Amino acid sequence: INTPNEFKGDVVNILVCGIDYEEGRAYSNDASSNDGMTDMIMYVSFDVKNKKMNMLQIPRDVYVGTDYNTGGTGKINAVALKNNGMESLTQLIYDQYKLPVDYYVTIDMQSLKEIVDLFGGIEVYIPHDMSFAGSALKQGYRNLDGTSAEFFVRCRHGQGYSNSDIDRLNMQRYFYAGLFKRVRSMGITDVLNQLPPWPSGWSSAPPGRRSRCSCRCR
Repeated sequence: INTPNEFKGDVVNILVCGIDYEEGRAYSNDASSNDGMTDMIMYVSFDVKNKKMNMLQIPRDVYVGTDYNTGGTGKINAVALKNNGMESLTQLIYDQYKLPVDYYVTIDMQSLKEIVDLFGGIEVYIPHDMSFAGSALKQGYRNLDGTSAEFFVRCRHGQGYSNSDIDRLNMQRYFYAGLFKRVRSMGITDVLNQLPPWPSGWSSAPPGRRSRCSCRCR
C-alpha cells in the first residue's frame, strides 16, 4: 500500500494519528503499543517535486462497515485499537480511500503538550471565544502553551460547536496553521533540537506510559 513506484521520490504520504488515552479506559501496559482510540486522523501528502502539501482530515466517527472489528461502534477511530494496530488502520485507509501510506506517525496528547512547550508555545488564531469546563480562550491571536493547546484541539462543546466533531476539525486547522508557521520559521536543526530524544530506528516508540510519539515506515 506504499506510494506507487512511478511517484516514489516525488510524493511522500504520511498518516498522522492522535491517540486518545482517556482515564477509565482499559489499555495495555506495553509502552510500545498504540492501544488508544485514534481520535485524530489526518492524511498528509507531500508533493516533494512541486513543493506542495495536501492534507485530509478524517472524522473519528466515520462509519467503516463490518470488514474490521470496531467493538460494535462501526467507527474508524476504533480500528487500530480493536485489530492489528496501525497496520490495520493504514490498510483500511488504502482499501476504502485508495490512499497509499508510506509512513505513519502517532502521538498522544501528553507528547503534543510537551512539544508545544518545547517550542515556547504556538501562536494560533482563535476565531471565537471558547469556554468549557473551567477552561477558556479569548478570540484573537494567542500564544498557546501545551495545556492551552490541548484545550483548543480537544474542545467540541459550547459556542461554535453545534456540529461537535466537525466543528472541532475546523478549529484544529487553525492550530495546524500556527504549528506549521512556527516550524517554517526555524531551521531543521533547530526543530530537531527542540524535540525529545528518540531511540534509534523507526520502529520503536520512546519508553513511558503516558507520553508516546512514534514514527514508523510501511
